[in-house]
Amino acid sequence: MPKEEASTLMEHLEELRDRLIKSVVSILVMFVLGWIFRRDILYVLKKPLLDALPEELRHTILLRVIDKFFIDMKVALIGAVFLATPFIVYQVWRFVAPGLYKHEKRLALPMIFVGGVFFATGVAFGYFFVLPFGFQFLVSYSLDSGGLLALGGHVPEAAMAADKLQVALKEHISFTAAILFAFGLAFETPLFMIILGLTGIVRPEWFARQRKYAIVAIFVFAAMLTPPDPWTQIAFAIPLLFLYELGIWTTRLLNLFSKKRRTETDRDQDSESETDLS
Repeated sequence: MPKEEASTLMEHLEELRDRLIKSVVSILVMFVLGWIFRRDILYVLKKPLLDALPEELRHTILLRVIDKFFIDMKVALIGAVFLATPFIVYQVWRFVAPGLYKHEKRLALPMIFVGGVFFATGVAFGYFFVLPFGFQFLVSYSLDSGGLLALGGHVPEAAMAADKLQVALKEHISFTAAILFAFGLAFETPLFMIILGLTGIVRPEWFARQRKYAIVAIFVFAAMLTPPDPWTQIAFAIPLLFLYELGIWTTRLLNLFSKKRRTETDRDQDSESETDLS
């Protein structure tokens, strides 16, 4: 490898290290805020499940004495990651920005704002739409004791009784946070597509050609994160399909704008060169 290329590679690696360190520091700072409000965050994460449970089962359990401490730590960390996400997105943008033109760099602030809005929208969509329906279905399924044998009347009553449902708080918090974070990232699809398009890693035409595969992947993703109810899965998949199309058209428009500005910049530079020669 030539010396100049090796030097450039080391600079990129150092830049990447600095961005990662800043991202980790932002999470640690937000962890303090998350710890202060850990009880409020815990209530928010528990509420969709508690609303779906019958009155007599409306509680969660701790399996070990130390679980409460680890749950508080996890809740504070979850809050920290969610709060630090806009700053982390900003660090990603700063890492790729040196390879962009000046007019492309001006998009940084709007893109960070849009990314934060998309992430928050995805989390809200998962929290207010998917989780209530999902937990309602799962709780009903868990408490259902019906079946073909039960209808025949040949099974002892004790065997027909529903299983006793107890929800471990630690596992519930991990599951709920993972679902919400997945929805937040899924709604960032247009932003990821725009970054890949502006940096030249992927062209908008490639996204358009992969549309049929994206549709299949979106419906598979919807099936994994929603109850086995086709209407809920379709209702979840439609916003993701819209976001994918939005990413394609936004990337195309920004690329056209970028090419136009590059042409104008090159023309101005040529004019300045001709003036200097004369």
